[in-house]
Amino acid sequence: MASKPGLDELLSVGLAVSVHPNPNVKTSPRLKAYIRGWSKGKYVLIDQPVVNMRFLPVKQNRPCVVRFIAQGWVCGFDGLVVSSSESIDQPYFKMEWPDKLAVIQVRKDERVGIDVPCTL
Repeated sequence: MASKPGLDELLSVGLAVSVHPNPNVKTSPRLKAYIRGWSKGKYVLIDQPVVNMRFLPVKQNRPCVVRFIAQGWVCGFDGLVVSSSESIDQPYFKMEWPDKLAVIQVRKDERVGIDVPCTL
């Protein structure tokens, strides 16, 4: 089994993520957003989620959970929103770099291509 990758190895600009901006309320919605950038060990920039064609601002100092799938790994982390920009052009929020990342591999083994001739 491959060793677990770090967050910086899994992130990519434009990666779709699920954002749960109110994780203390289990019935609160999880929203789709996209990774905008990051600085390893400092922060992760995420676009503000869009709901009903409007940006939903994620407020500063609010706990938030982020989940995503990348390179065959299901990942998640939580942390606080450090700052938020509600600019009309490019709204985003900045999350603190997480202390730990939950990572689960989708497959234990890689797929192997095969060619099996058969007759009917």
